[in-house]
Amino acid sequence: MRATPILAIPLIAIAAACGGTSGEAGGPVAATVAAPSAGTTAAPAPAATVPTTTTAMPKGEWAFAPGVHLKGTANVGGLTTDGGSKTVTRLFVVDSVSEANHSVQYVDGAWQLPVPVGGEAPEGLAWNGRRAVLASTDGPSRFVTFPLGRDMSSTNAASHEIDLSKRGTFAFDALSTDGNWLYLAQSTDATGKRVDLIRAYDIARDELLADPVVDKTGGTEAMSGTPVAREFSPDGNGVYTVYEGAEHPFVHALLTDNRISVCIDLDGAPAPTATGGWTIAWKDASTLSVTSDRLRRRFELQVTDNFPTLTSTEELKA
Repeated sequence: MRATPILAIPLIAIAAACGGTSGEAGGPVAATVAAPSAGTTAAPAPAATVPTTTTAMPKGEWAFAPGVHLKGTANVGGLTTDGGSKTVTRLFVVDSVSEANHSVQYVDGAWQLPVPVGGEAPEGLAWNGRRAVLASTDGPSRFVTFPLGRDMSSTNAASHEIDLSKRGTFAFDALSTDGNWLYLAQSTDATGKRVDLIRAYDIARDELLADPVVDKTGGTEAMSGTPVAREFSPDGNGVYTVYEGAEHPFVHALLTDNRISVCIDLDGAPAPTATGGWTIAWKDASTLSVTSDRLRRRFELQVTDNFPTLTSTEELKA
């Protein structure tokens, strides 16, 4: 097969908030190909849904499902049928350790793996490898979800498009570990008014929850900013995102299986346009280390049951 150009994935600054409202189904349907056995080539889809060209993407374009050692990559190609041609997106999933083929899905239209934090790896695969979410390349607020792998009998197995374009501006933020909940960063409402909310979408019920995800520890300050670094808990439930905020930097902790959000303020002057030089990583099994080159500071967070607490701030030597 001839190689086709790979669709570029734009890196979009997403606004989100700590603290503090249903979607419509009926979009493209993913045609699923049974997963090949290890060491074999992915089986082609039926003739009516096979792109005329396909290509592997660079390793930096892979999204991961760590709970089952899978990774996936998406690209867009042309489809030729007796009636003409159309655009189709292919999601190719392989074992992240052995590289053995796992499954291939084809979805009508042009979609991409979402990149919630600029410069980092794409996301969109549930931790348990049971669901994928792609974002439209034509603009925000449109997503397509479909099941992955061999088991297509779960209650949320129906593939469908989520179109929230009439409700405001939404961008992908995270998936729950089981793929049942999609979290979205909403930056404007239906009137175009600025809002900064994390919203939960129930994929099985095809419903955007009316209430935003809030800080269950009692926080009431709405904080918006640009995500600059991200880390995950080993079990996939906790998603920890560092933001350059309008008032100060902060860490937004989202417990995806519990629909709970917690914000941790970080000491430092704001710099909304300075989005580089942040890292967040596990220092040990219960400690997250957040480092800012801009502030020359290191922050340590103690994590208990996926809840983080700021325990120390250290000035770094020049």
